[in-house]
Amino acid sequence: MESLWEQTWEQPNFPAQDKNINTDILIIGGGMAGILCAYQLHCTGVPYVLAEAETICSGITKNTTAKITSQHGLIYNKLISRFGIERAKQYLAANEAALQKYWDLCQDIDCDFEEKAAYTYSLSDRREIEKELNALEKLSFPAEFVHKLPLPFPIVGAVRFPNQAQFHPLKFVSGIAKNLHIYEHTQVRELIGTTAVTNHGRIRAKKIIVTTHFPFLNKHGSYFLKLYQHRSYVKRRYISNIIFCSNAQKPFILLVFRAVLYYHSHQWLFFAQSNKTRHRHINPPAPSTITILTSFLSTILLKMTFPAVFLYFIVKSTFPSLLKFLSS
Repeated sequence: MESLWEQTWEQPNFPAQDKNINTDILIIGGGMAGILCAYQLHCTGVPYVLAEAETICSGITKNTTAKITSQHGLIYNKLISRFGIERAKQYLAANEAALQKYWDLCQDIDCDFEEKAAYTYSLSDRREIEKELNALEKLSFPAEFVHKLPLPFPIVGAVRFPNQAQFHPLKFVSGIAKNLHIYEHTQVRELIGTTAVTNHGRIRAKKIIVTTHFPFLNKHGSYFLKLYQHRSYVKRRYISNIIFCSNAQKPFILLVFRAVLYYHSHQWLFFAQSNKTRHRHINPPAPSTITILTSFLSTILLKMTFPAVFLYFIVKSTFPSLLKFLSS
């Protein structure tokens, strides 16, 4: 299924690697993070190459909410409690600087960039909203308490962040990716020091930046056993234009609302909280004995060598009756 962003952009095309390459910096992964790294290096004149296994922005970036905001739920009270005021200030300042950088970049790019206020609201816990506002006051940020929002349900309060933004992420990428040294359909299959072995040759670099979201090599760490898929859900409706984020405390109830210009009309996008695939939005049943046993064995074996993990799966597939007996 195409995302809304994919339906409303002209995708640029880049060649595949056609020879061995020597460069200063190799960027692996052509999502938003990789493209921005390439753009910054390009502007400063540092030799670089970006290698993307498929096409740019074909993973996480094409499905993002595309909000540009320093407000990430009710986070600042937690940051102050855990790290102190100075570090919380650094986090806020870094996010505001990034917001300003996006603002500067988008002035010359047709990417539906719009300045918007952002809101985090609560359905039942006004105290959490007030604690966040007190934290932001300590950080000298001009947040505001809001009693009511144009939503079809009541709230007990919201934190308003002024001067935030939203945009069309793929139109933005189309604008900044022009003239960048990008190779699509160039999959990095192995790293030997700072040399990447791809499906088209080798790329020798002095430094490597990995922007692939998930680790792309399974040689070390057994990441393929530790990773799991997350999936979120989007609904589109015609309505007014603003950004909201809920702070419901129950699992799976985090919602993000934002407006988007879709074929010349503003519509709402409703983004539901992501969850692991095959998990329903209800309280999960108690795990069975076989689930606990398998989880325990996996945890133990993850600390051992790969042959031991391989042996475990052979045993598991060969003797299922033993596991059923243990679970009875």
